[in-house]
Amino acid sequence: MELTCIIIIFLCSKLGWYVRFIRQKIKLSSVSVAFFFLFCIPAIAIPQSYKYPKELDLRLEKVLNFDFSKTNYELSAKVKNTTSPLDILPTCNQVLLKTLFYTTDSERLHKEYEINTNLLDKIEKLEKNSAEWGYVKTRLLINKTLIHFFREEYFSALWSAYRANSLFSETYYKYPDYPPLHALASVYNLGVKIVIEKNSFIEYFISKPFKVDSNLIKINWSESEKPIFDAIVNNLLNENSENKTEVKVKTETEKLIYAFYYLNSGLSQNAIDISNNNSLINNPLDNYIKGWANLTLGNYRLAEKQFNKHIESPENVVFKRASLLGLYYIEIINGSKSSRTLYLNRLSLMPKSNFFRDKMAEREIKTEHHPKLLKARLLFDAKLYSKAKNELNSVNVKKLSPEFKLEYYYRYGRILFQLQDYDYSLEKFQKALDPDMPEKSYYKAQSAYDCGKIYVIKNNIEKARNYFNQSIQYAKKANRKDIEDKAKSELNKL
Repeated sequence: MELTCIIIIFLCSKLGWYVRFIRQKIKLSSVSVAFFFLFCIPAIAIPQSYKYPKELDLRLEKVLNFDFSKTNYELSAKVKNTTSPLDILPTCNQVLLKTLFYTTDSERLHKEYEINTNLLDKIEKLEKNSAEWGYVKTRLLINKTLIHFFREEYFSALWSAYRANSLFSETYYKYPDYPPLHALASVYNLGVKIVIEKNSFIEYFISKPFKVDSNLIKINWSESEKPIFDAIVNNLLNENSENKTEVKVKTETEKLIYAFYYLNSGLSQNAIDISNNNSLINNPLDNYIKGWANLTLGNYRLAEKQFNKHIESPENVVFKRASLLGLYYIEIINGSKSSRTLYLNRLSLMPKSNFFRDKMAEREIKTEHHPKLLKARLLFDAKLYSKAKNELNSVNVKKLSPEFKLEYYYRYGRILFQLQDYDYSLEKFQKALDPDMPEKSYYKAQSAYDCGKIYVIKNNIEKARNYFNQSIQYAKKANRKDIEDKAKSELNKL
């Protein structure tokens, strides 16, 4: 779901002028469509005991465990002779997983597009008057949107997203008792909330949140797919984050969702623990996840071994560029004379990827890093604030270049902020904001924002407002819309 939110934001940033032109029309048409389906189409009841057939769940479980051996990029016999929309679901899931994690080259991406198009053609030939038909076709249109996005075909992606949204709305209101629709709606609602918080104008472009039935959400309609939706929703809600390793994950995909959530939330040991789940076959991303988690925990030898395993894997999967970046970081931290040219050459031989960690690899390798500041930054990412502080205490500030001195004060301020040492944190941030410091606006934008947050805690509204306004100005210079938006959001609360 996080990726879905990023896609919507990115599409709208690319097509901002187009969206502004059509948003009022879309808003009116969305209202009309919703009104029509709410009041003019009779609702069709679904049995409360609804559940996927056992055979379907077993097929889905294999795909969600990254077992694609029977298909090999071709449609299975089951899909070729399909009579029910649900027969298409396993291959639909396969297309999604391969698009996200395996298609790092245009040829494979084109192959997934062809398979998905074939599935769309097949579903059009089936009986359309069913909840399953609308649900599965919506999923296929979501796949199509994602593939267009990865191919940088943004207008096509926008159109596919609109079609998926319209069909989902129609199906949802026509079949209000179909449990999978409520599961998909719960993910959609949370995604919409996150997206609108980041870009408020997008609310004119997408449907309003759906009214989800809590009783239908509890129905265990699938042994394999239902846990995936639950994992996404729980992660978006940040519920019980410290205890999620206790969850008995059923598939590799479910495990992957939790592992990435932990990694992105700074719960590195949790990411390692759930990736070490011995009841499941290791998926091709395990070594990357454990490598990056160990990197942030300071376990450099283990991280190096895991990054190399991921890079050397014969499978053409994502995050190999990020693993190479991890190896580069380790050399810097260990004081080795890392050859930037060598790493850039290795990077040029790797397929590109649309994931942020892969895309940042080239920029980070080209950037000069201070070993201790880099180590403190990674420890901070794992929420090891005291260790990060100790690392910065060992830095001779007087010998730092102006650029590294700015970074030092920024990182020290952030660490102290997390340790709730607000007065000392303010002191460090204000040094970062000194006019004599280099104009590296990201560090200054975040420093000013955190100063504003501290003064909110201190109930000094005037100073808080002043720092949030400073943050907005620095964020504009750095082209950091995310910091600008959250500073504006804080201003609106004052």
